[in-house]
Amino acid sequence: MTDLPMKRVTRSRPFQHIGLDYFAPIPIYEENKEHADVYGCIFTCAVTRLIHLEVVSDGTTEKFLTAFRRFVARRGKPQSVTCDNASTFLLGSNIINDKLDGDTMSKAISYAMSNHLIERHHITPYSPWQGGLYERLIKSVKHALFKAIGKRIISRELLYPFFAEIEGCINS
Repeated sequence: MTDLPMKRVTRSRPFQHIGLDYFAPIPIYEENKEHADVYGCIFTCAVTRLIHLEVVSDGTTEKFLTAFRRFVARRGKPQSVTCDNASTFLLGSNIINDKLDGDTMSKAISYAMSNHLIERHHITPYSPWQGGLYERLIKSVKHALFKAIGKRIISRELLYPFFAEIEGCINS
C-alpha cells in the first residue's frame, strides 16, 4: 500500500486542501408546488475530513461557481482542490484560475474569481476509487439524509437546515 499524499498528512488549516464532488439528485418542490431536482455539493477537508455542504440547483458551471464562492466566503480560500473530471469542474477550475478570456464568462464571475489562484488536481478519468477522499463521506451524508427525510419530497427551504444539521453531525 502506498503512502498518503503529503498534503493529507502535513499540518494545515481546515479546508486548505479539499476534495469536492456532486451527489444525488434530491427531489424537492418549489414555491409554485412544481417538483424539481437539486444536487448536493460536498467540500471535504483532505486533512481533518471535515465537510461543507451546499445545495446546487443544477449541474451548470455557473451554479458550481456560486457554490464555490459561498464555500470560500465561509471557510476561506483553499490552496488545492481535488475533484473528478466532470465538465462542470473542469470549466469551473479554469474560470477560478482566470485561464479563460472575458468573452467566455461573464465579467462579474471573472472579477469575483480572478484572485483565487488555486492548485487543482483532477483524478484519472473513469476511476472513481481515486476520489475516496470525498466518496466515503458522500455515503455518510446520503445515509443521514435518507434517515432524516426518507422518501418525502420537501421544499428547498427545509433542505438547507437538514444539510446544516448533517454537516454538524458528521463534523462533530
